[in-house]
Amino acid sequence: MLIDCGVDVNEYDWNGGAPLLYAVHGNHVRCVEILLESGADPTMESDSGFNAMDMAVAMGHRNVQQVMEAHLLKLLQGIKE
Repeated sequence: MLIDCGVDVNEYDWNGGAPLLYAVHGNHVRCVEILLESGADPTMESDSGFNAMDMAVAMGHRNVQQVMEAHLLKLLQGIKE
């Protein structure tokens, strides 16, 4: 809903977090999918220096990790074409 209203999915908040980082931290797989499809930057880092993939791996969120891997692979395949 907020994305449809033009909210910047890559905006950091006062706490140094971003929507994708919060979704990964909370293990919200569908939110991660929606954010990535809406242009969320998977390389954004938290204040502690973790990007979304680092966080998914460190927290053991395997389903989120799989979504991230599939998205990154799709991006890399697009570069090759």
